[in-house]
Amino acid sequence: MRVVTVPEFSPVSQQLRNVFDERFQDPRRTTPERFLWDYWYVKDQYTLHRTQAAAYFPEQLHEQLVDALLDYGEKQLGCRAISPVWMSYYIDGCGQDLHCDSFHGPFAYVLSLTPWEGRVFTGGCTTHLGLPALVQAIRSDYCCEPIETCVEGLACWAAAAGHACVRLWRCLYAAAALSRITACQ
Repeated sequence: MRVVTVPEFSPVSQQLRNVFDERFQDPRRTTPERFLWDYWYVKDQYTLHRTQAAAYFPEQLHEQLVDALLDYGEKQLGCRAISPVWMSYYIDGCGQDLHCDSFHGPFAYVLSLTPWEGRVFTGGCTTHLGLPALVQAIRSDYCCEPIETCVEGLACWAAAAGHACVRLWRCLYAAAALSRITACQ
């Protein structure tokens, strides 16, 4: 299976990360943006915090993000629309187990805002399994060679392919939080 990565996807990525860092900089400061997060737990599937990007980021910055995703999708993938953009962050023990997002559309993506250089935690990478590997994984209790994507930037793949977010360990609250924006149609 092919995973396309674009490490320096858009200048808007750093601006998005700056907003995230600013809002989590002071744990004692309470703002409405700090309370937008849904702790999403589905046993043996998902453990993460998520929110809609449109509700979290300033409107103009969100529009720039959507424009950049639409431009890339149309020029590179023939994809003229996207489903609503979700943002998630992960702390110690969070992750996503093997799943696919084909009901969202033909492609799936992650725009990682994590500064991977010098990270002090393990995990957080998106693990991809192609369709043949997915069948093999199911038959052999997930014992196969995954493709891991640990990039600061965009990663895109066929939505029918299985993928997971490797659980994070030794992750400090907010200081090493992983921000991901997911879905495509």
